[in-house]
Amino acid sequence: MLKKLREQRHILLRVKVSVDEIIQQVQKIRSNYSVLAICPDVTGNNYQGVKSATLGLFPMNTLVLPQYFSKSVYSVAELKKIAQAIAGLKFETIVFSGMPRYCETLIHTLKSHKNLSAKILFIYHGSLSSNTEYGLDASDYLDWLLEITSSKQITKLAFVKKGMAELFYSLQKLNTHHLLLKTPELKPAKINFEKDELHIGVLGSGHYRKNFHNQVAAALLFSEAKVHVKKTDELNYLKSNSRIVQHKYFENHSEFLNLVGSMSLNFYVTFSECWGQLVTESLMMGVPCLAAYNSGILDFDIDLKEALVVEDFDNAVAIYNQALQVLENRKEISEKGIIYVKELNKIADDRLIQFLKA
Repeated sequence: MLKKLREQRHILLRVKVSVDEIIQQVQKIRSNYSVLAICPDVTGNNYQGVKSATLGLFPMNTLVLPQYFSKSVYSVAELKKIAQAIAGLKFETIVFSGMPRYCETLIHTLKSHKNLSAKILFIYHGSLSSNTEYGLDASDYLDWLLEITSSKQITKLAFVKKGMAELFYSLQKLNTHHLLLKTPELKPAKINFEKDELHIGVLGSGHYRKNFHNQVAAALLFSEAKVHVKKTDELNYLKSNSRIVQHKYFENHSEFLNLVGSMSLNFYVTFSECWGQLVTESLMMGVPCLAAYNSGILDFDIDLKEALVVEDFDNAVAIYNQALQVLENRKEISEKGIIYVKELNKIADDRLIQFLKA
């Protein structure tokens, strides 16, 4: 009981923003934009990827809605009041991006508003593999999204994961779309490519699909490297703790990006990925980042794809060998990576325009 009371007090004092302030934020967006994007706010590192991705696509017209993990901090009545205010502002398009199931109240209220003329779109940031990782809640959530698309409660459903738009168009004839994510302009890291010490970032989470152990082991094969991670649990068997640097918590995403940009090389060689924003963020800052071929993030440049994609990704030695080749051409790959992400952003813009046309 005491724990619950402390949690409620924390939500009231540190998390929840008044409904009136939320409505003021929406009004400010409407004064400049006809499209409103809505995404959930971060709790700890929870939903950080969704928030960053949404702000990348809609940097000035996103309402970041406070929540506590995946739970609404607003009552049903408060959510309805927010939705009614949004409907009254007559946006042309309202985009829900990665919103948890409680947004059903917002959607139903919007759809029932007599003056609503806006298209309602939704962006799904998950994958079929994440259904296995997160279980029934994840698959039920996807089932709900598919159902509200089928019943025309939303006009179009966008997927970030390559292949899913085509899959659900073919299976269920739904109005689907494939979006690429955008990476904000980030300053290149100031690296002396000849003299710097070797610092390797393995900064994904510890989930199984992130392939954490293989990547740390591969990085440690560089005998002088410092390996930067978010967690050190279960790594004692590698007998290299003196070279593993733990970064337990980041106050915000900018703080995390500062670390990513300070590395000599980053690894994000995951078993499954919807997109892999860390890869493009690293490349934008001029830091090469190894990846696996699981999201299409490097589909648009054959040379970079050949240089950075590890085909034998469940093999620490293979990751190490690929990293050796990257380090031999680090300056060239660094320069090419910055250009590539800017070109990728242009493709993402084109995809976004098509999505908003619905």
